[in-house]
Amino acid sequence: MMNKYNILIVGGGIGGLAMAHEISSNLLGHKDLKIGLIESKQLQKCSTRTTSVVSLHGIKSGISPLGDDLVKSYELFKSFVKKTNYNSVQHCIRSHIALNEMEEEKLKSRFDRVDDIKFQNLSYKGIEEEAFVVEANSFLKEMRDQAHKNGVEFLEDTILEIKEKDRVELVGLKESYHTNILILATGAFSKLMPIVDSTKDFYGSVVPGHYYEWDYDFDHSFVVSLEGHNLIYRKQDGKLILGGSTQKDGVAYPAHDQLNNQYEKFQEVFEMPDLCDAKLLTGLRQKGVKRRPFIGEISSRIFALTSLYKNGFTLSFLGAKRVRSFIDTHLESF
Repeated sequence: MMNKYNILIVGGGIGGLAMAHEISSNLLGHKDLKIGLIESKQLQKCSTRTTSVVSLHGIKSGISPLGDDLVKSYELFKSFVKKTNYNSVQHCIRSHIALNEMEEEKLKSRFDRVDDIKFQNLSYKGIEEEAFVVEANSFLKEMRDQAHKNGVEFLEDTILEIKEKDRVELVGLKESYHTNILILATGAFSKLMPIVDSTKDFYGSVVPGHYYEWDYDFDHSFVVSLEGHNLIYRKQDGKLILGGSTQKDGVAYPAHDQLNNQYEKFQEVFEMPDLCDAKLLTGLRQKGVKRRPFIGEISSRIFALTSLYKNGFTLSFLGAKRVRSFIDTHLESF
């Protein structure tokens, strides 16, 4: 049986769900569009294996195109959180602490200043900035539920083949699909997408990372940063998270040395739980050329929102708006 859609999204992580939300919120009333999202049980969502911290980290507009996009994306995320009021997102303070003069200079270079701040009732030189911590599984479920209410049909399948003729045909493990427009939000698994004419910018490179996680009880969410590494407490689900690391040699080799060094450093500012009680988790990120996301057209009927790297929870919202602007011109053909 061939299932027919006007728009199909492949990918059930933050990119695909932001795309589903954007389209279903803005286009669903247009000529009875049939919109579907295909997600695979065989492939782990990159969005659920991440430390999920959202902040600007001193990034400003007017310095680079990527910086401009990150600032716009951050503001879009804030607006989305304010509008939806999801329980999976908590507002908090991110404390950047400098323990020596070299780190003070690095903070001055990034933030143009260093302040007197407090963390755990102790005084330090550093910077405090606004941040959000996201419990990813719940956040994705809340987005999924909203898109479903808006009429998006969710399908479980793994895509094996993509053919482009008058329409786009997808062959999955379970069924086949026809669609006028295909949007790929496939993250680190983009290289598994069988698109002959795609560019290397779409595929990007896959970067594995590792982080420690503990069950923990504290009275509020926080993020504290030392020498570029983060210690995060997520009050929503009671998780203390340390990391992460970047491992270029492959997923199979856990970067205990990097994480253990971070653990020792954070003991200077926080009463850390026993290292033996930590769970080691590994996630994948897709890094684009020059760290830029791939947001745009692969062909006249195939579009992509990929290579979000460390900014998936913000760039997804800006990318979804841009992809929607690309497909707006195709609506008359539906």
